[in-house]
Amino acid sequence: MKSAIDVQFEKDPVKFLQVHTIQPQDFKNVGRAVAIYDHKTHTQQGGAAIDSVLTITSRTNQLAYTKLEAIVDPQLHVVTDHNSYKLFFEQAAQIAAATDDYILCWFLPWASNHVTKFQIPPKIPARPGVTRADPDIFLTAAINGCSVMVTGDPKAPTIAHGGTTDDRSNPANDNAFANRDAAAHWTGLFQQNQQAAGNNGPILGIHKDDYINTNLTGTTTEAAAYESYFKSSPAKRMRVEDVRPKGAVFGLRDNAGNWNFYLQKSVTITFTRLRKKTSLFKPTTYVPATKTINKGGDAGDQVILDQSTVTVPVQLVKFYPGGGGAAPDAYIPPATLSFVLDAYV
Repeated sequence: MKSAIDVQFEKDPVKFLQVHTIQPQDFKNVGRAVAIYDHKTHTQQGGAAIDSVLTITSRTNQLAYTKLEAIVDPQLHVVTDHNSYKLFFEQAAQIAAATDDYILCWFLPWASNHVTKFQIPPKIPARPGVTRADPDIFLTAAINGCSVMVTGDPKAPTIAHGGTTDDRSNPANDNAFANRDAAAHWTGLFQQNQQAAGNNGPILGIHKDDYINTNLTGTTTEAAAYESYFKSSPAKRMRVEDVRPKGAVFGLRDNAGNWNFYLQKSVTITFTRLRKKTSLFKPTTYVPATKTINKGGDAGDQVILDQSTVTVPVQLVKFYPGGGGAAPDAYIPPATLSFVLDAYV
């Protein structure tokens, strides 16, 4: 039986992802994921086949089953990142008869120093008494500097995911990106692959500039604005320690059989919760929570950084199809976000 949070996600993914964040991972069985590509020699480190394009051609290997899982400390069993959910992916053979307990989706894994891709086939027409795995949700593995690109007919688009665990933005390193431009590198590889197959249509995508590292600043405009706002605001119930941008990509198929792809832009905020200190003769103040180690006096007090981490979506941006058909969701202003954090204090 599906969990309540999985049912909520499936019922209206856009509405869900306007409020909650997701952090897709990869196949639980990485060895299985490596075997699903088109029999090309490659490793996660690249090796002789670095920058090759790896294609998943089998429908069975393009489909996966997943669940939304709270992000929990495995030893303490407490939530470590509120409002965010991990997703790990399985194939039908791995979960046997329990498929009804999972969310079915099209899933594109990744391989470091390569471009992975597949084409989603057109929607299967409904036939009385016949059911076939044909979900209307697409997900891809975690992006942390990666590029995700889409091209082709919205009824049967081709999606690609390019990224690396190596520091290829450093010109001094092996296999460095030309002009430190990862977006141009991955787009160029995918474009060459498509043109060789006779596909010359536009390629639309998102890259690290869009969600994690705008103009090589190490952050985004939104995350910088939040950090500036919180650092300049007087500390009351909380003190913000860190603001980090994140992103995730998902796709949805509409009733007409057309796919739309989105970037979920979010921020992970770590903050210290403050306790109220009152006095008959002084104004109320907020101070870090303390724990008395030595009951003999103040010298035994130790500051406890009672920290919480919350990840909040700040914008959904539709990047495919193009043509400016859909504006992104309204960006959440910093003052509004402070009210969201209040819920976790």
